[in-house]
Amino acid sequence: MTTVWCLALLLGATQYDGTFKEATDAYAKGNFGVSIAKYEELVAQGVEHPALFYNLGNAYYRSGRLGAAIANYERALALEPHMEGVRENLDK
Repeated sequence: MTTVWCLALLLGATQYDGTFKEATDAYAKGNFGVSIAKYEELVAQGVEHPALFYNLGNAYYRSGRLGAAIANYERALALEPHMEGVRENLDK
């Protein structure tokens, strides 16, 4: 959950907050398809942040789409090479 709040704080009060919250809420409820769609909406709008890619990777992982999960974990690492949690997820 720290990652979620980190991104929310970094984005500030922007148009992205609502979409990010919807994605996070959907993930928490186990609605991974909705979560993925909302996170991907942010990506399509040009948001590039390691926490976004990490959360998106987690949603893909939970939905059984391992290739997409790995790709997004790698995107997170490209932006933040020492991001906590990402390497552990890749090692699973």
